[in-house]
Amino acid sequence: RGVPTNCEVVEFNWQSQKRTRNKFIVFDFIKTCINDFLLSSQNLFLKAKASKVWFKFYKEQLEKAYLLKELITKLDIKIEQTLFYDYWFTNSGLALSLLKEEAPQFKFISRAHRYGFYDETWMCPIPFRNTVASAASFIFTCSEDGTNYFKSKVAKKLHYKINTGYLGVKDNSMGKTPVTSPFQIVSCSSVIPRKRIEKIIQALALLKNVNFIWTHIGDGPELSRMVNLAKDTLPDDSFRFVGQKSNKDVILYYKESEIDVLLNLSESEGLPVSIMEAYSFG
Repeated sequence: RGVPTNCEVVEFNWQSQKRTRNKFIVFDFIKTCINDFLLSSQNLFLKAKASKVWFKFYKEQLEKAYLLKELITKLDIKIEQTLFYDYWFTNSGLALSLLKEEAPQFKFISRAHRYGFYDETWMCPIPFRNTVASAASFIFTCSEDGTNYFKSKVAKKLHYKINTGYLGVKDNSMGKTPVTSPFQIVSCSSVIPRKRIEKIIQALALLKNVNFIWTHIGDGPELSRMVNLAKDTLPDDSFRFVGQKSNKDVILYYKESEIDVLLNLSESEGLPVSIMEAYSFG
């Protein structure tokens, strides 16, 4: 996507840096956990497996904090004049919170999508949610349900920071009106268990005496298994897996194709942009 003329993209690989050592950070990890529990609206107690998730997450965020601090110094960023923006709540939120501990004038906001507010995506409480919510100036979730869920997990005194900030897409006007057979079905998602592509195949297998073509856009670790399942379950030439496409190519496909329906059987979503993009064509 285009970058405004007054913006610069700076890339860094935080995973290549391994400057933290467990024995040096265990105390800070425990202290941060305790502070997080005190801010919670619930009685949190981490089981062994969850503790490992939280500790790994803490180490990663500490690495990011180191790199961000170096980047701020290198670019001579005046933090008192800067508002930092984290697009994914669990991406760098804790790293920014750790920097704020060192410099109280540090300000940041964060956006939370499904992965950033539902505990089910982590199979445990989202790491340091309360700590980040306390440090951030504001948090914007992608849906009202996300806002309500987020508020239910943090102290009431933090609720004013948590607001709904909807995503959106451009109006692409009317797409082509389907006028010919076969019935055109499209789905667009990663091929992972949560997206339940297997359920789509099972549902399509129930269609009898219906001439259809199903096109799936997206890639993922379950792709080979889904392709084989479709071959074993669906009529020949009734399905296509076209792999990963850029957003530009997805929009072009919607624009140039006669599509009857977009199908989404995910077990859970935030507020899916894939559906918004389909809506944008009328």
